[in-house]
Order: sequence, then C-alpha cells, then structure tokens
Amino acid sequence: MTNDDHACDDEDGAFVTLDFLGDALDPATLLPVVPLAPNRSKRKGDPLGRPFNGRVPVAKTGYCSFSTGGMAGHGHGHGHGHGNGNGNDHVAFILRAIEPRIEDIRRVMAASGLRWKLMFFEGDAPGNRFADLEPELFAWAERLDLPLLREPEHTVTFIYSADQSEPDHA
Repeated sequence: MTNDDHACDDEDGAFVTLDFLGDALDPATLLPVVPLAPNRSKRKGDPLGRPFNGRVPVAKTGYCSFSTGGMAGHGHGHGHGHGNGNGNDHVAFILRAIEPRIEDIRRVMAASGLRWKLMFFEGDAPGNRFADLEPELFAWAERLDLPLLREPEHTVTFIYSADQSEPDHA
C-alpha cells in the first residue's frame, strides 16, 4: 500500500483505530494478512518502556493497532457516497482495506483466539461525530463481525516519563 492509497484526512479531527487483542496475539502472524501499517503492536509480556520504580512495565495482553490518524489526504471520495475527509471516510477506508482479506484475518484470529474492534474517535468538524456515521457503515462492519464503537467520552490516556532524574525546579 502506498501513501497515495491513504485517502483519509487528519485535518478533520476524526480518526479510527482497528484494534486486535488477545493473550496469544503474535504480530508476526497478523501483520501479513492486514493490508495496513500498524501504529503499535506488542505480544503479551513485551516490555513497554524503561524501568519505573525498579520494574519494567509489560503488556498485559497482546495487541496490534492500526489507525487512520495522521494519514495524508489523497484522492478523497471513496465511491461510497461520503464527503471529503469526514468520519465516514475513515471508517470506510478501514473496512475497504480489510474486506478483501477477511477470510485470512478470520483464520489468524481463530487460531490465536483474538478479538477485534473498530474504535471511532470523534472530531469537532461537521460530519465527524459518531452520530454522523452512515447506517450502511454499521451494517458493513456487522457483516464483517467487526464491532464499530465510539471512543468513550472521558477516555484518559496516561503518559508518564520513566526518567529517574530529579525534576528541574528552577
């Protein structure tokens, strides 16, 4: 897949992640069947950074995530009746990418006991709310047995520094 294939625009603020989860997830078996570049992948037990308080944080389960965030807008209009760069385009982009490989993806998921979800993160621009998604996208995702979910409103992502040095209090 080339950059020209990425037809989603991150300027609208909405994006979608395709997330695979499972204790037996091995990114090496999943990546060849998903025609997207992962933005993060870890096996259960993989280190998640530098030691913190004498312990190295590790992944509690395996995960592999693919995102439409940050994709350059090339060739808008997916032939799916959507406007340019709205939330519908992000969902359609992922569904269109995985549908031709669905049997291979299902085989890997079954062999490893994986679960998956398509998580929609809302943006502020018109057409970028979960409520703005077209019903046909939900039907399409359902045909693929892929839950299409809205990112919880009060999700907090914790980012901490494992830097053990003293803070600068100048």
